[in-house]
Amino acid sequence: MEKILLLYSGGLDSRLAAKILKDKRYDLTAVFFRLPFASWEPSGKAFLDNEAIPLKVFDCTCGRLLVEYLEVLRHPQHGRGKGYNPCLDCKLFMVRKLNEHAPFGGYTAIATGEVPGQRPMSQTSSQMKVIEKASPLPLIRPLAEMGINGKSRKKQIQLAKHYDIDFPSPGGGCLLCEKDLSERFKTLIEGGMVNEKTLPLFSLGRHFYDERSGTWFVVGRDKNENDVIERYQNAIPSGKGKPAVYYQDPDNEGKAKTRAERLQKAYEHKDRQAIHEYGKWKL
Repeated sequence: MEKILLLYSGGLDSRLAAKILKDKRYDLTAVFFRLPFASWEPSGKAFLDNEAIPLKVFDCTCGRLLVEYLEVLRHPQHGRGKGYNPCLDCKLFMVRKLNEHAPFGGYTAIATGEVPGQRPMSQTSSQMKVIEKASPLPLIRPLAEMGINGKSRKKQIQLAKHYDIDFPSPGGGCLLCEKDLSERFKTLIEGGMVNEKTLPLFSLGRHFYDERSGTWFVVGRDKNENDVIERYQNAIPSGKGKPAVYYQDPDNEGKAKTRAERLQKAYEHKDRQAIHEYGKWKL
């Protein structure tokens, strides 16, 4: 029985790909990439359990994989979308990692739930050919092979009913695609401020960056965010009406802490003038 690695998100397309390939009697292992700025857990774990398909997680939020992934974000070879999203380069990164892993388990091919024309940054016919050329192992795309294409999900929903499988509504997605956050990603990733330690700060708070001193600040918006920020050594703790504030301290002269205290005071008292003044730093 041929062993295949299936790139798995837990969405409708990847569930259908798993079902179709299993019916063809492939020996499947689902692989989920835990990416720093997308969902950290796949949906559809129960589906895999029901189908007796093992799940392997490539954790790109820490260690060597995080370092490599951030390098891909800094220097994409195939451009970006409207945000900071280099979608084709991201897909190539995942396919490359699957190819590296395959020999250790005797896998002979890689499968995906890709549909031509579904995603403008990584699933046009020309982009899918780029991925094929970059993969030493053959790529199997069962939905594309069935002639499914475009953004409509009607055929996939019909297949889901045929197989009697549940599926999630499309939603969420990758923060890199958010146009409003592109400047934050560009400044902090290219400035080398994102690492395993600081990654949890990205999805919370109000962010500020002082170009003069190269200092990054994160101001909490509620208790949950304050609790995260207060775990850091470089943080001003919250109090009654006071948000916690994280500050990077590149100069170690106390200037960053002083500015962090001013930011805290501005939001504590909802000082519109001060908040407006710091607005020029906002990411």
